[in-house]
Amino acid sequence: MNSVPVLEQDSAFHRWVWRLERIAWGFMLLIVVAALLGLFGRGLLSHGHLHAADGSLDLRYDRFVQVSSETVIDISIPARESRLCSLWINRSYFDRVEIKQMIPNPRALELSGDGWLYTFGPGPAGKALPVRLLIVPRQAGGMEGCVNTGGRTTLCFQQFVYP
Repeated sequence: MNSVPVLEQDSAFHRWVWRLERIAWGFMLLIVVAALLGLFGRGLLSHGHLHAADGSLDLRYDRFVQVSSETVIDISIPARESRLCSLWINRSYFDRVEIKQMIPNPRALELSGDGWLYTFGPGPAGKALPVRLLIVPRQAGGMEGCVNTGGRTTLCFQQFVYP
């Protein structure tokens, strides 16, 4: 008579494996939820919006970007008829990105303190002058950008660059 050997049951080991499986499933569920919310692309978490309390500056950007991929930063600055508009951006931010395009083209560019000062022509009175930056990050990791219109308010934003 052939008998099949019965494997010994280790219930403590099985409970440990089941716990590990549940933790792994929970982790995978968190990754899927984070992806759906925009942690790795487009979604609720992926877009940032900052505006100055005095209305002098409005900034829209992507919080999560990828190395060598183009991303857009939209900045609205108040325009005054017959007065030039200026926009200051910190130098350390531009050390980590490449500017592909700036719309509209600035009239002048100069190094000012620890940043670059862009000067634009006068805009229509009472309306905001939209400035669009098309940039490409050069390296992975976190980076901080700061913008100012020459007034007291500086808006700083954080971006994370995936490899």
